[in-house]
Amino acid sequence: QENSVFVSNILLYDLKETEPYGRYSVQDGLLLAFGQQGERLAAVTDTGLSLADPDGNNQKVYSYGEDYLRDYDLHGEDFSVLLLNRYRSGSVGRLITVDTEGAQIASLDVNTEVLSVSASGRYLAVLYADKLVVYNRDLQVYASLQGTDYAREALMRPDGSVLLVSSESAELFLP
Repeated sequence: QENSVFVSNILLYDLKETEPYGRYSVQDGLLLAFGQQGERLAAVTDTGLSLADPDGNNQKVYSYGEDYLRDYDLHGEDFSVLLLNRYRSGSVGRLITVDTEGAQIASLDVNTEVLSVSASGRYLAVLYADKLVVYNRDLQVYASLQGTDYAREALMRPDGSVLLVSSESAELFLP
């Protein structure tokens, strides 16, 4: 903490060097995940999604505002997906896609229980309690499948197919 604010400092190393080649500080948030989004570094915190150049410069932040982070995925081709809730529990929230510059691409109100969110390539899969919906980055429906109450997780694949996983099996959905 610095001045009563969480600060996460990330050092980037080339495996052939002993000194870091980049430093990346994430202000005002507890770091939950760190990865790459396109050519930018992405950090998910409890307060926002931070994106920066590999050297840690040109940092952009998408703030959650008053909402709470429920789920996320950084594996879209050129977007991240966030599931934000208005309350700490419950299923009233928004599904949001964010580009590599930290700008919101699209938003979709969600009033039903979401079990899983997964992004890969140009699509994202959202597993609701009773159906699977595959969206593009603009949150327009690409495909859907009813009667998925057996599944507990959906894994989006880069080719547009989705692996539905239950406690006993896995099933491939080909839109």
